Amino acid sequence: MEIVKSNQSNQLFNKIFKRTKIYRIDDKIDLTHDKIGVELDEYHNLLKSATLNQESADLLRKLNDNGYVLYWYKKRISYFVKKDKVNTIWQRNDLLQLGDFLFTINEPEHFCKSADNNLIVIFSSYPSRRADILSSKITRRVFPDFFSNIDNYIIGDSVVLRIMDSSGLYGSAYMDTETNKEIEINVQNIISEVKEQYGIASNKVILTGSHKGALAALYHSYLGNYASVVCDPQAKFETLSENSELDTLVAYMPKIDVKKKFGVFEKQENKYVLYTKSIKPKKQKFYIPMCRPN
Repeated sequence: MEIVKSNQSNQLFNKIFKRTKIYRIDDKIDLTHDKIGVELDEYHNLLKSATLNQESADLLRKLNDNGYVLYWYKKRISYFVKKDKVNTIWQRNDLLQLGDFLFTINEPEHFCKSADNNLIVIFSSYPSRRADILSSKITRRVFPDFFSNIDNYIIGDSVVLRIMDSSGLYGSAYMDTETNKEIEINVQNIISEVKEQYGIASNKVILTGSHKGALAALYHSYLGNYASVVCDPQAKFETLSENSELDTLVAYMPKIDVKKKFGVFEKQENKYVLYTKSIKPKKQKFYIPMCRPN
């Protein structure tokens, strides 16, 4: 595989709007288009509208089930793109691509290849602010700049890799879904390609994240036999639990069987069990095993 730059220009981005087929909410939508727009009478994007009325919620579910991702809103029109075409909608030049996955790499100034170099892989969490949860901008929902000040806490020549979790409205915790069975292998391939490109040994790779990102970091540390440092791993989108207005969006979250996912690794050596203080032992129903660095 080869890492390539997602080479998009403002001119190409602007053309997207001109060739996007626009539908009204009660139209019969042709689901074969790579990009479509949905025009509403109200001044909300379709995601926010789905929390207010059932018609919008039904349409959002239909689009989500057919592989469309909301990425933009302008003049009452919500723009959607097929998940395998996400690389065509950006107005930024720092994105790299491997297969269908987009990611960024930050390297230190005056970087030199060395056996002492580190690779830090940061997995993003679910959005925590209501404005981000309901945002039409895909970056705010699935690719927030988590731990943006990490450069202040790392030493030496450490390369920082961030991978976009763009499956569905809020991602899939970097795990395979019913409609996409290649997410996990693609994430592992990106890590492998980047550490090879920078000459970084496997024992110098650290996976990290919080909440959803913590769960992903733990899981992928098993798959790739990497070390991980995580905070409060969570499988549920708990941001929605205290706001009934947003509860309808829970239906769009991927159903992750954490016990089954991590159960595959139970017999591996050098593991220990991690509990969070918020869970009482008598109610604990599954273990989250964690890689112990060799």
